[in-house]
Amino acid sequence: MPVSLMSLWMPIVLSGVFAWIASALIHMLIKYHNSDYKQLNQEHEVAMALRQSADKPGLYSTPYCSDMKEMNDPAVQQRFNEGPVEMLTIMKDGMSPMGKLLGQQL
Repeated sequence: MPVSLMSLWMPIVLSGVFAWIASALIHMLIKYHNSDYKQLNQEHEVAMALRQSADKPGLYSTPYCSDMKEMNDPAVQQRFNEGPVEMLTIMKDGMSPMGKLLGQQL
């Protein structure tokens, strides 16, 4: 017996709202991901270096390879082995607008 999508709109909306509330509780009350983030040993110095570099907001990685073929280059492999190997997200300066971000999740 086929079921139309229109007859399922309420369960779809309710499950989305329930998932959003559960996620908010898990992250804000239980603080599930707090242990995922760590402080850098020299946070101030790293922040100063990043300010001086004036990179725009975006996702960065080091060592950077524009093509996977570069991974075969011994010099690139050495940079990976020497480290650090990192993924860096640079966001706009200032506090994140939490209300706007939460609203965009709906």
